[in-house]
Amino acid sequence: MVKSVTVIRRIIAFCLVLLFLILSACGKADLSSEVESTTSENNTTSENTSVIDNDDDFWDPVITSNAESVSSDVSSQTKPSYEIEEDDSDYEMNEVNKKYSKYISYRSALPNTYKKLTEKKELNIIYYGGSVTVGGGYEKSWRKLVGKWFEDNFPDAKINNLSRAIGATGSRFGLYRLSRDVLPYKPDLIFIEFAINDYYHPETSTNAKMMLETM
Repeated sequence: MVKSVTVIRRIIAFCLVLLFLILSACGKADLSSEVESTTSENNTTSENTSVIDNDDDFWDPVITSNAESVSSDVSSQTKPSYEIEEDDSDYEMNEVNKKYSKYISYRSALPNTYKKLTEKKELNIIYYGGSVTVGGGYEKSWRKLVGKWFEDNFPDAKINNLSRAIGATGSRFGLYRLSRDVLPYKPDLIFIEFAINDYYHPETSTNAKMMLETM
């Protein structure tokens, strides 16, 4: 009786191992086919490398996710010329602004930020998000432009522009690492950008909203 039970157990164990090997082989085959199809669609293969700017003391992993394909294509395009209007007091919303106006929520001004800039003469700004926020070292990235705006408009204040962005990550991972990568630096102002990766991962709008509001 004992010998038969042992045989049965060995047979079951063998079947489980065999099933695991079959599933693993299928998974690898699906992954390789997906990579091949992605490569053929892009027509070109480019290796993304991590970039650490001079003002960043932070690790940025190699970006391999399809969620970052949009931002990685920016480097191959012609860099646009940016012109800053001297007077935008008479600015009227164009069709693009009208289209996305329902997604924009205007809250109060930033009195604490202004007080820190004018009285304390120092401001800690943290940029938190995915590769769009990393900027790839591009001087005209939104993060660089925002940081330069503060430096130009408040020359007497010490502006600490700190990037805590990691490519190919969404708000779920952002919420997870907030206490380690953001809060210890005592930020006065935080810019958060996870929308693109939340869309491609994908993340439901309800969950994304919950995680952003929690942050």
